[in-house]
Amino acid sequence: MGHFGGKPREGQRPGADVAKRDKERMRGRIKVKSPQQLSILERKRRLNDLQERIRMEYDPQKREPLYKKYANSAASCPPEVFTPDEITGVERHSSLSDTDVLRSFEKNYFQGSRPDFLPLHHLVKLLIKPVAGQPADRYVYLLGSTSATPDETSLRNMKGLEYFLLTFAQRMPRSHYLDLEVDKRRVQVQSHNESGFRDSDPVVVGLRSQLRNAGISPNDHYVLRGIQDGNHGVSTPLHVITEQRAYMADGRPESVMVSYATVKV
Repeated sequence: MGHFGGKPREGQRPGADVAKRDKERMRGRIKVKSPQQLSILERKRRLNDLQERIRMEYDPQKREPLYKKYANSAASCPPEVFTPDEITGVERHSSLSDTDVLRSFEKNYFQGSRPDFLPLHHLVKLLIKPVAGQPADRYVYLLGSTSATPDETSLRNMKGLEYFLLTFAQRMPRSHYLDLEVDKRRVQVQSHNESGFRDSDPVVVGLRSQLRNAGISPNDHYVLRGIQDGNHGVSTPLHVITEQRAYMADGRPESVMVSYATVKV
């Protein structure tokens, strides 16, 4: 038996097959992953493992350190390992000029290979991450789209704000509040277990009444400050904005209004 675990063929010295493979690698005839490639794969694997651990953990207190580890790791990864637009609903702002991306909004379908599950105070860490090689670009968190006419932009953005507040209130532990200023008017939204957020849902009706009573009316640009996500503060101001975008679909011009949250304008 040869030193490398294979039984040598007749007339062959032990380890000859290994030596031959090494020579083929040196000549570039056998592709071998570089240490950099292996490091990239390992970091991706760690993110995937954390993502699975979060999915399997139902205790909010045990999930929080996993969220933190996942967000911090993702935020520190180089672009060849992770970019925030891998998360469903996160896009580069420049992508809102891409016809394929805009066409996907026809069914309100948001792209991304990783699930969208981070609480707000962790998601912001990814939204502030610079777009590699594109200093003028930024990441945005999509809040909805519609093919409605331009004079309804403010109404579309109001719905985007509602979706934002309800989405991140839903991700907080029970009995916690999403507490923030919307255009200098204080709003508190309690955590809940609802999803879907149709106009007729009690949680949506209740939030609209709350916003109206706070003096918050439809607007095409909201500024959110002093955000307290349960027990966690978010020092970075956020903007909720709706833009109208034009594109071509089957040779004819179409337009869509897209609302999103972003850390800068």
